Amino acid sequence: MNDIEKVMAVMEKEIEKRACSPLEFDELGFAADAYHEINSAEKLNEVIRYLLRLDPIEGLNKLLCMNNVYLDQAKRGHEFHRTWTGTGRKKIYRNLKKRIRHLKPDYEGKCYVETVRCFFSMEPDALERCKFTYEGRETYAFQMSDKYILGLFMICESARKSLGEGEIDIRILPVQDYSKTEQQLLLLKNVRDVLFQALLMDDIQLEDGRMYANLYTIYLLK
Repeated sequence: MNDIEKVMAVMEKEIEKRACSPLEFDELGFAADAYHEINSAEKLNEVIRYLLRLDPIEGLNKLLCMNNVYLDQAKRGHEFHRTWTGTGRKKIYRNLKKRIRHLKPDYEGKCYVETVRCFFSMEPDALERCKFTYEGRETYAFQMSDKYILGLFMICESARKSLGEGEIDIRILPVQDYSKTEQQLLLLKNVRDVLFQALLMDDIQLEDGRMYANLYTIYLLK
């Protein structure tokens, strides 16, 4: 049994315990605007604070923010976890600022943020029970245990990594819309470091009747 199979087995047990909404990962999706260059320290800070739901965004929907998963660059190593409070997200922010000072990003075409759509599915009856309206927009709120949400994130991350290893047919992607640098990023080539990553489950969106959340990754290039 490989690591992903073990993760899925744990998630299945969580479903059996009725500890979570049975949300399942289907596939990744890349749009033509999946990549954006970050060309200044100010812009990087703006992107990070947006992903961490700080500043004006903080407090708008604290309940849904609990399901977001973030990379925490603490001294003891890289960890992925959800945060229950704004205080937790601010701690991640402080750790990340230290990491940025250490890595000294090059803003001359060598810092990018990638947005990947992670498509999910759920049985119609179960999905209907998760639907609600927030600020006039229809969205979804899912009950998920720590083990389940982190497992879901690991599956999304594994699918993204497998693309770089050539395990997904890249002919389905809008490669013709990407620059040479963006095409290299698509296959995870020329990457110096993964500065930050976040799966934002507080902003579930619909596309052609399909449900997806965005997986964000900030790359530093060689």
